[in-house]
Amino acid sequence: MRNVRLWRALLGVDRRTVIEDIEFAEDGDGAELVVARVRSRSGMSGRCGRCQRKAPWYDRGEGPRRWRGLDLGTIRVFLEAEAPRVNCPPMGRPW
Repeated sequence: MRNVRLWRALLGVDRRTVIEDIEFAEDGDGAELVVARVRSRSGMSGRCGRCQRKAPWYDRGEGPRRWRGLDLGTIRVFLEAEAPRVNCPPMGRPW
């Protein structure tokens, strides 16, 4: 099993997600954590998160955001990515 496939399985992400970097760090209390920097595959950006249609950009977000991932035993995991929003007319709101 290649590293990428292993990390995809451990992080719980699918093939539409590109894992750019994995960083091992410590939080303020000295506890270990893993930060995985991810992005969507080319061709998937600029799409509505609900209906998957291409839509015009609403904004670029406010820098990278972090989401809690599936923990690796006692090690906390975070996924970090840019989170621009699109304005999807059929859905009626920015996503």
